[in-house]
Amino acid sequence: MIAQAQILKLSPESTALLLTNMTNTHITPTTRDMGKEMSAKIRAAVISTVPAIVGITGVQKIVAQAIKRDAYFAKSVENTKEYLASQ
Repeated sequence: MIAQAQILKLSPESTALLLTNMTNTHITPTTRDMGKEMSAKIRAAVISTVPAIVGITGVQKIVAQAIKRDAYFAKSVENTKEYLASQ
């Protein structure tokens, strides 16, 4: 599975709700580069984000939580959508 994302045109005062579904995926050099590119575009747009991630478990989740402290880690896509809708 290859993750796909799109940056919409947002004004600087906008907040982007980000749902990242990592279920059944593995980090490869390609996906890592895609993530870096996405992060750079978000920073360049100077928008605030509310990140929510689903599909990371075990040791990967512990490492991800240490790196991405402001992200919400959920057990299901439905739970993630509910969280983002409440933001």
